[in-house]
Amino acid sequence: MVRRKKLIAYAIVLALAIIVIYGCSFTYSVEPFFSIPLSHPEAPIDELCGVIWHPIRCIHSLTPVALDAKGRIYILGLKKGRSKVLVLNREGKIERTITPYLKNNHPLGRRSPFLSVSPSGNFIWTVKEEGIDVYRVTVHDRNGEAKMEWLVRDCDVEHHIAFNAYSEDGAYLVSNVIEIICFRLGRKEPQRIKLSENFHPPYPIFFHKGKYWGITEMKWLIPKMEHLKFKGQIEMSEIGEDSHGIVTWSPKEGMRLLSVIRLPIAGAILQWIDERGNFYDTRYGHTSLYDSLPSWAKEGIWGERIVKILKALRLYDRFRKLKQGVTVRIFSPRGELKEVIRLWHVIRPKRGEKLEYGELVKVDDKGIYWEVGKVNEPREYRIVRIVKKRRWQIWWDALRSRLNPVQPKGKVTY
Repeated sequence: MVRRKKLIAYAIVLALAIIVIYGCSFTYSVEPFFSIPLSHPEAPIDELCGVIWHPIRCIHSLTPVALDAKGRIYILGLKKGRSKVLVLNREGKIERTITPYLKNNHPLGRRSPFLSVSPSGNFIWTVKEEGIDVYRVTVHDRNGEAKMEWLVRDCDVEHHIAFNAYSEDGAYLVSNVIEIICFRLGRKEPQRIKLSENFHPPYPIFFHKGKYWGITEMKWLIPKMEHLKFKGQIEMSEIGEDSHGIVTWSPKEGMRLLSVIRLPIAGAILQWIDERGNFYDTRYGHTSLYDSLPSWAKEGIWGERIVKILKALRLYDRFRKLKQGVTVRIFSPRGELKEVIRLWHVIRPKRGEKLEYGELVKVDDKGIYWEVGKVNEPREYRIVRIVKKRRWQIWWDALRSRLNPVQPKGKVTY
């Protein structure tokens, strides 16, 4: 009888220990940041511009989104066929709504797939399709009034890489890694720079602090080493199949090699660099065995041992196909895999919802911001914030929300 009581006591202690350890482990959850009901008649926009190239990264987003240096988010949508720009502050509230106009005082129409914003937010840049191979580039002031326009002809803009405001009065349009077109306030004719094989930025690219950044395999960079600017020394004997270079590119500096890192998985696409130098990569439709492990299994000494075992068994970078979903990977500046977020496990639709996942909007000290569209009625466009918390904090937040339901932060009502 005494032995049975001891076993029960041990079982209870073990169960509590497991609950505590599991509850104290970190995981990712989602918080509401901004939401606008597209189906509401009084909403400032009633339609998205469709799947287009993101103005900062060469990826697709649900609608054009741009950022300024103060963390404000600019969303280009449509209201009865006219373009509207919603300006969100850092709390996810609509600060103002802008109606961009052309030089002829006509409002910008629906055929305006590109948007970029100067660092201060005082100038908004748009590109409007005028006809076959003819595009109108316009710079607007903060109220939407057109300050200057340029017509771009015979340019492969439709298959562009990026359109970015690189300063307060200038913007780059990189066209299919063939040429870069520089627009500047006060200059009537844009400057065209033909890109040679050793001068163009690596594809794909990410616009950050006035430069294009990219991650590419060293075997692609080695033939270009004589054209690269690199302060350190590279031991060619140490270059392996998993060696990648982090490079920057601008028309003035050309290509610079910042560092050589080792990535356990090939095909990294740079989509963000946070204040600590960590970079973010997204994969579609595939994940590795290591990515599939829960976050608590990859922390501390156990995570290091699992990595060694998987590498010894040559299973570390073995991929498997996914029916749906996006996998976000976070790497340290040295290329070490720090975190893996399976987006479809974090951003889950509520009952009756059909969601379309867009792209990463930004990363700051509060979390990772992601765009989501509710495609069935009533339609909505959302930006959610992905945060890392301990599980007990998530349980506590869920309990509080049930006991005291309030309007979610960032929710727009009319």
